[in-house]
Amino acid sequence: MNDIKQNHNIVPSGYRILYVLMLLLQSPMSQKEINDKLSKNPSIEQSFTKETLLKIINTLRASGIKIEKQKGLYYISKLPWEFDLDEKYLDILFNLGCFVGALEQRELLKNYNLFLSNLFRYLPDERIRKFQGSFLGAKNKDKYGKYSLLIKKLEQAKKNNCRIKIVFNKESYIFDTYYMEYNSKEVFVTGYNLKDHENKTMNLGEIASIKQLPQKSSGMFFPSNVTFKIKGRLAKSYNLRENEKLIDFDSNTLIISNKGEDKQKLLRRIIKYKNLCEIIAPDSMKEEFKAILRRTLNNYDSSSLNL
Repeated sequence: MNDIKQNHNIVPSGYRILYVLMLLLQSPMSQKEINDKLSKNPSIEQSFTKETLLKIINTLRASGIKIEKQKGLYYISKLPWEFDLDEKYLDILFNLGCFVGALEQRELLKNYNLFLSNLFRYLPDERIRKFQGSFLGAKNKDKYGKYSLLIKKLEQAKKNNCRIKIVFNKESYIFDTYYMEYNSKEVFVTGYNLKDHENKTMNLGEIASIKQLPQKSSGMFFPSNVTFKIKGRLAKSYNLRENEKLIDFDSNTLIISNKGEDKQKLLRRIIKYKNLCEIIAPDSMKEEFKAILRRTLNNYDSSSLNL
C-alpha cells in the first residue's frame, strides 16, 4: 500500500490518525514500530509519547474499528464496514483451505491464514463462526502427510535459496533450481540437475533423502528444449501441455516445442504416440529415442524367440 499523501485541508492530528490506520491495516505493530514509522514520515517527522500514541489508537477504536493487542503488537481484528459472502464463496474458501492444509507447506498455509485474518475484518461474526465451524467438523484426510518431512526440507531449502542433494534410486543428484508438483495422490520434485545439465522429475515416494547444501542456488532455470512433430489424427486431438507451445502447423501436422519436461518422462510419452510422432531436435534426443527402439527390437530378434 502506498503512503498516504498529506492533504493540506486535513489537520495534522487527523493525518496522523489516518496514517496509523494505514500502518495497522498492513500488519500488526508495536508502539515502537508505529513511532518509528511516524518519525520517518516526511509529513510528520516527529516522535510521540506512549500516551499520545494510545490516544490515536483509542480514537480509531471510537470510530468503530476493533483494535486488539497481543504480545505487545496492536492489530485490527474488525472493521465497521462489513460485506457478506454467500455460501458458494465460503465453500470455495473452505475447499482452498483444506487443499492448502494438505500440501504440508508451512509458508503457503501461513499466507492463507493471513489472507483469512484480513478477510475476517469485513465479514459478519455469524459468517466467521460458521466458516470456522466447518473446519472443526472436517476430517483431516492427511493426503500428502507421508511426504511431510521431505516437503519441509524442500520448502526450507527453497526459502534459504540453497541447492539440494537428492538420493534417488541409489544415485545422487544436485539440483540447482527446483519446484514441487502435486497430483491427486503423489508429490513430485522437478529440478535442474547439475550432473548432466538436464531436468529431472522425481516422485517423493521414491526419494531416499534430501539434504540442503551450503551453496546458493543460481536462481536460473535452464529448461531443455525438445521439438517434435505430431501427425494425423493425433494432431487433430492433441492438447498442449503447460510447458509446450505451438511453433508451426498445417492441416495434418503440428510442430511443438516442449520446454523443461523430464527427458525420460517425455520419451515415455512419445513412445505411446507410435508412428504419429517424430522428434525433430535436438539430435541427442533423437539418438536416445533410436537406442530405445533398437533395444526393444532386440527383444524380438528371431534368434531369441522360442518358436
